[in-house]
Amino acid sequence: MPATIPISFFFFFFQLSTGAGWDKVWRALTDEDGCPGDEGGCGSTVVATVFVVLYLVPTLLLLVKLYPAVVLEKYSKVYHVDDALT
Repeated sequence: MPATIPISFFFFFFQLSTGAGWDKVWRALTDEDGCPGDEGGCGSTVVATVFVVLYLVPTLLLLVKLYPAVVLEKYSKVYHVDDALT
């Protein structure tokens, strides 16, 4: 039986992509004391930092460049339509 990904997984990454709550995610990933069992800590500061940097930096840069590009493209289309009417 194939494993399914819960929908909350996608909401989590969407929220993280917008930059909201990344600090809570980082703190949860670096939590070395709140782990059940005798194996010690579950979190790793190095892995958490690498994950946050490698995920957030490209996605935030993409969003920062993509949204203005789409808005400017829409405005340019409206402006060209207005020029054609006059």
